[in-house]
Amino acid sequence: MLLQAYGKRLLFGVVTGISLLFSVNAATENVQTMLWLTDAVDNQPVYKSSQPVDVSGATLQLMLPKLAQYQLQTMVVNNQRAIEVLKARPNACAGNKIVTSDRLDISYASKLPQVVFPGLRIFARADSTAAAALAGLLDQQGRISVRKVLLEAHKLRFVVVGGRNYGTELDTLIDAAQWQNRFWKRQADDMAAGVVDMVRTGRIDLMLEYPNVAAHYQAQQTDGTALVSYAVAESPAYLLGHILCSRTAQGKEMLQQFDAALAEVTQTEAYLDAHLRWFAPDYHAEFRTLYNKVYQTSF
Repeated sequence: MLLQAYGKRLLFGVVTGISLLFSVNAATENVQTMLWLTDAVDNQPVYKSSQPVDVSGATLQLMLPKLAQYQLQTMVVNNQRAIEVLKARPNACAGNKIVTSDRLDISYASKLPQVVFPGLRIFARADSTAAAALAGLLDQQGRISVRKVLLEAHKLRFVVVGGRNYGTELDTLIDAAQWQNRFWKRQADDMAAGVVDMVRTGRIDLMLEYPNVAAHYQAQQTDGTALVSYAVAESPAYLLGHILCSRTAQGKEMLQQFDAALAEVTQTEAYLDAHLRWFAPDYHAEFRTLYNKVYQTSF
């Protein structure tokens, strides 16, 4: 009888073990890999000792609990490489991207933006001849037209981030054959940090950058160099960065999950705070108004 009882317990243990093994295997099979493309890794220098601006990463963290079926594999790439990977891989997604018709040809875009950011500004070193030239090109709204700079300030050159979308009007100017000698396209992976440094150290005259990004990298410098900036006439007051996923069945499914997550988390103050941490306190009130307008909230 004892032997028979022991045999039953042993059999029960084996069956239970097999059942648990199948359960673990089934759970593992249900977890899908998502390739997340980013130009910044939190707490890792992107240029010299500069820490990255990563609104995309901060907001992604708030969406992850809604994406438990995915195991994220992060790939650090620049903008141009991100688009190439979206075309080549069936399970890739990239955050904080402006939606264009070309990008929609190779990817699906989120219904809501992942990131809201203020419009571009034109920057120069405050003590430079370029800054003096800009002051004479202001329009009645206090903005500067990049086209006017190209036409009237013939010696001034811009640095821009290669592969970044600056909006239709600016991209047309940047890509025009007649202006190729006026735009230096920085292709390195250090992205905006290196661009800011080029203007700050006087290696090039002007840059087109978002004010929070420029302020973030400028604040990490200790040599006292000041920058001056003006709103860009060819840039809207604010821009929206969406999530793009591969234009495949797998990418479409992942994008649907992002849409559901964004519809929920953008309505929370935590999502607003994930943006505000990258802005100077004196800009918070203005940004709250912008955030409420985009996401239909009332913070």
